[in-house]
Amino acid sequence: MSFQEKFLAYFPVPSYLQMGAAGVDITERSVKYSLLKQKGSSTTIDNYGEIPLAKGTIAEGRVAKPEALAEALSRLSEEQGIYRVNVSLPEQVVFIAHMQIPKVRAKEVRATIELHIEEHIPISSQEAVFDFEVVNNPELRAKGEQEVVVTAATYDVLVDYYKAFETAGLQVLAMEPESHAAARALIDFSDKQTQMIVDIGHDHTSFSIAKGEVVHFSSSVSIGGEDITKAIMQDQKVTYEQAEHLKKTKGMERTGSDNALFFTIVRIGTILRDEINTRFSYWNEKYESANKITQIILSGGNAYIKGIDDYLTSGVNAGVNVGNPWTNILSLDERIPRIPAEEAMKYTTTLGLGLRNINRHAGM
Repeated sequence: MSFQEKFLAYFPVPSYLQMGAAGVDITERSVKYSLLKQKGSSTTIDNYGEIPLAKGTIAEGRVAKPEALAEALSRLSEEQGIYRVNVSLPEQVVFIAHMQIPKVRAKEVRATIELHIEEHIPISSQEAVFDFEVVNNPELRAKGEQEVVVTAATYDVLVDYYKAFETAGLQVLAMEPESHAAARALIDFSDKQTQMIVDIGHDHTSFSIAKGEVVHFSSSVSIGGEDITKAIMQDQKVTYEQAEHLKKTKGMERTGSDNALFFTIVRIGTILRDEINTRFSYWNEKYESANKITQIILSGGNAYIKGIDDYLTSGVNAGVNVGNPWTNILSLDERIPRIPAEEAMKYTTTLGLGLRNINRHAGM
């Protein structure tokens, strides 16, 4: 039984209801949502927005104030007319692990993982709700083994989120890690390269490594765009709003002899660059050439800081670009979406969640 099936076995969802579900991304600051609509071969964004959360509602990825979360989610159903949702789980409460298990029949894979899961993930097999992907690894198969990527969370974390949605009158159709949703949005369905996604959020940065749509690794650090803004406030002696403006309009752009802003951002950027290099080197030293990282995708609301893409990936032997959350939804050459480019990046996870319901064979 899969990650969502085990959880939703207690709350069955008719198949005819599984279309038209909004993607909902919950962070410590807000609830972001978007709703995709498919008509024939055309996919459009029907609705999107952000609802602020009271401070302390979400703490380290867990629901700390259920009533406050339910109140915000109620606005989603009452004001936006949204009733069915796919939900992302914060990376802090999700574990991803590679496992090598004996080669067994497909129906025996889950039971085999359960026997060994505590060796790889710090959750007891009784508490764990997990899903898995079988990796195509001919070398292991020849040895009578197989490789699986396991994603797990504790049942109590899932139930806390589910109860808040239930209280708000929203029906949860699926829950998955935010890294999985982001990969679905940013990586072309036909692209099977190994890529690293660096999501620079408000108060943390997430790193995930995916081959095609399968996320093989995910981690995060408590450093994000807010740290850059605060550093600018301190060095430039400006207000929060002024610091945000400088970050967005000038960034790491060096103009004449005034390089003060550049070096302020470098102070924070160096930490993130080291985190990227550490993960990049670890992965590429561990895996053979066919699985080495060939591309780094920057995402999140702070990916558009001028010059940060080149700085963060300097010294890394891979291509780099700022991600396009519309990759699997529409062609920007043919249609301009309702959300401005920089703002759309904040909705990457919600768009990836919405893509769960889109028929990818219908064309774009």
